[in-house]
Amino acid sequence: MTSRLQPATCATMNRSTGFSPLAGDQSLLEVFSDYGIRLFSVLQGWNDRARQRHHLSQLDDRLLTDIGVSRAAAAHEAAKQPWE
Repeated sequence: MTSRLQPATCATMNRSTGFSPLAGDQSLLEVFSDYGIRLFSVLQGWNDRARQRHHLSQLDDRLLTDIGVSRAAAAHEAAKQPWE
């Protein structure tokens, strides 16, 4: 028994299949707002990471010893870009 495959159309795709972000009943505005929310979350994470690395670079040797981090390791971590 052979069956003929139907070409995929927007009508046959939905969110659960993952083929298209515009599939189903999701409007273009919802798609862009979802991307905006994700982008904001990523940028917020980068900002938090940069702030924490800045604070790490400001710690003195006594505090670094207390948390078990060498000066070289702290400097290496502080020199990273926010997305790393």
